[in-house]
Amino acid sequence: MTTTSNTLTTSSSWDTICFPVRAERLCDYLPNDFQVLASDRRRIVVGDLPNGAKGVFAVQSEDYSIVPNALIRSVVEQEITRYEMNIRASHKGEYNINIILPDIIQVGGERLHKNLIFNNSYTGKTPFTIQGMTVNTRTRRESRVRVSYYRKVCSNGLMGWVDSFLSMDEYLNWLIAGKPKKYEDARDERTSIEEVVHTETDKEMVVEGRFTHKHLELDWLTTYLKQTIRAFLTHEGSLTAQVYERLAQTSLEDHRVETVLAATKLPKMLAKLALERMQYEERLLKSEPTLWLVYNAVNYALHQGDSSLTISERFKADEAALHRLVALTLN
Repeated sequence: MTTTSNTLTTSSSWDTICFPVRAERLCDYLPNDFQVLASDRRRIVVGDLPNGAKGVFAVQSEDYSIVPNALIRSVVEQEITRYEMNIRASHKGEYNINIILPDIIQVGGERLHKNLIFNNSYTGKTPFTIQGMTVNTRTRRESRVRVSYYRKVCSNGLMGWVDSFLSMDEYLNWLIAGKPKKYEDARDERTSIEEVVHTETDKEMVVEGRFTHKHLELDWLTTYLKQTIRAFLTHEGSLTAQVYERLAQTSLEDHRVETVLAATKLPKMLAKLALERMQYEERLLKSEPTLWLVYNAVNYALHQGDSSLTISERFKADEAALHRLVALTLN
C-alpha cells in the first residue's frame, strides 16, 4: 500500500492560512442526476485559497464544526501584543501554529522562548488543540498550565509536555509505573490533587485522542481560548522545563546514540534524519551527546522530515519519545 507524503511548508504570516472556509452541501456541487447516498457525510469543507482557487478539504457530517484559523488569529491579536510566528502547514489543510513570546529560559546552556502552540485542520484528521490539549464544551478549566518552548536552533516548537503532573517525583513515578494510558489513571496515584474548577455538565477531562469537532460553539471556544491564553501569559515556571534540563544533564556515549534513537520508535527514515541532525547540532553547539540533543533531533525529524504522518500523529510521536527518553534517566 502506497502512502502520500504530507510535507509541511513554513510561513511566518497569518495571511497564508487565514482564508475564508465554510461547510456547504455536497449535493450543490454535483450534477442534477447524482444523489448523495451516504447519510452521514453530506457537507463539504470548502476554502477560498490564497491562490484564487477553491479547495475541498473534506466531506463531513451535518454537525461538523469548523474552527477557522481567522478565529485563532483574532483571539491571539486581542490577547498578545508582542510575538513572532512560525507556522507549519500541509497542502491538505493541516496547521501547526507557534506563537513565540519574548520570554526566555535557559536549558542546557541554550535559550528557549516561551511558546503557545495551536494545531488545527480543515480535514478532521488533526483535531483542534491548544498546547496539545483537545478542546470541546466538556473541557475543564484547570489551574495547571501547559507551557511549550520554541527552540530557534531547529526552528521548531517542542511538543512534549509534563505540566499536567504536580511534581517531578509524581511524573517519574508515573514513568516507573509504566505510563498509565489515561490521565485519570495517573491522577489516581496522586497523594494530593490541585483544585479543578469545572461546570456541572463536565463528564471528564479530555487530554488526548480524536476530537470530532461536533456541535462546537465558536463563541464558547473564543471565551475559552482567551481564558487559556491569559493563564498562559501570567504563568511562571514549568515542570516541562525542569524535565528538559534533566535531559540536558544526561550525557551519552557516542556508541549508544543510535540505540537510544531506536528506542524512540521513530520510522527508520526519520530516525536516520534525526541521527544526522544530532551530529550536526553536536558540531554547531560544540556539545557532547546528551538526551536533550536526542529529543531535539527527534523533534526536528518529525517536523522537517518527509513523512505521511499527520500533524497530530507527529505530536503524539514527539511526546511519546520525550517520555521514553526521560525514562532512560532513571536507569
